[in-house]
Amino acid sequence: MDVGVMYLASRPATLAIPLRLYQGWLQVYHNVRRLAKLSSPEVSSKHVNFESSSPEKFPKCAPSPRHPRTSLIVEAGTQRMMGYRNMSQSIKIARLTGWIGLAPLLGLPIIAVVPSPDWLNTLLVSWAVILLAFWSGHLWMRHLDDEPPRPWLLIAAFALALVSWPAIVLPLHWAMFWLAALYTVYLFIDEPWRAQGRSGWHRRMRLALTLAAIAMLLAGGLLGSTGGT
Repeated sequence: MDVGVMYLASRPATLAIPLRLYQGWLQVYHNVRRLAKLSSPEVSSKHVNFESSSPEKFPKCAPSPRHPRTSLIVEAGTQRMMGYRNMSQSIKIARLTGWIGLAPLLGLPIIAVVPSPDWLNTLLVSWAVILLAFWSGHLWMRHLDDEPPRPWLLIAAFALALVSWPAIVLPLHWAMFWLAALYTVYLFIDEPWRAQGRSGWHRRMRLALTLAAIAMLLAGGLLGSTGGT
């Protein structure tokens, strides 16, 4: 029997299933023989205590070993499934936080036509500036390790955050026009329509968020200029 196991183990991975079946049959065979010995009159008359019996007298049946290649395949599949699950959770969180961060900009077209306190105007414009600075920081970080290096992208990403700052003190509709122009510049620097090592869901999300921000800023600027804000 040992010769048969060694022969099957030396075969390719396609014999993994017959090997498992053979090992299972061998295990059942040994278990039946042990039960037959334990049920014999000689053994029953001795009143065997299984808990106090030594393992040498009644050895436990060891589980059949898993084929090495089968173990590697199962482990790799498990790790891949866990990775997909974690990635799916990260994608959901990224999309949720991205649109939540953009939600305050919905108030810009409203305050352009509805009289509102100065602190609210400053608060919403400031958030548009902070959001652009955050996206520019992401752009700066992404191009930090470019090969070959493209230092002008690092300078452009920093400049976008810097030149958006004066929008806080500009008149409301001019601030919206200025920020809409800067978001447009950011869009063409980011280039979400090009892969550049990024996944498809991330590029589509960046494009949708940037276009939505530009649309809300332009709408607020046009409404504000028409209403004389």
